[in-house]
Amino acid sequence: MTIKSSDVCDQHGRLLYATLAGCVHTDEHVMAEFFSIRDQQRTGDVLFFDDYTPDLFPGVVAAADRICREHGYAGVAIEAEPRRRYLVARKT
Repeated sequence: MTIKSSDVCDQHGRLLYATLAGCVHTDEHVMAEFFSIRDQQRTGDVLFFDDYTPDLFPGVVAAADRICREHGYAGVAIEAEPRRRYLVARKT
């Protein structure tokens, strides 16, 4: 998956990108963040999940995986370092 700077906003300035982590990194908080934006998401839009690290933030991972599975996103995990991962997911 390749993300370009032009993928962030469309020609009308509509935001095509959102970062989700949940303020306290729980499944419930990440899902609440997602539900606040899901109706604005369209095919090709991108979600970036911060702290997609199972050992440290299992709630973030559970919510991100559920969002991808149940709401039509294809995700790619990125390992920045052994204990720091992210998930970039594009709406299909």
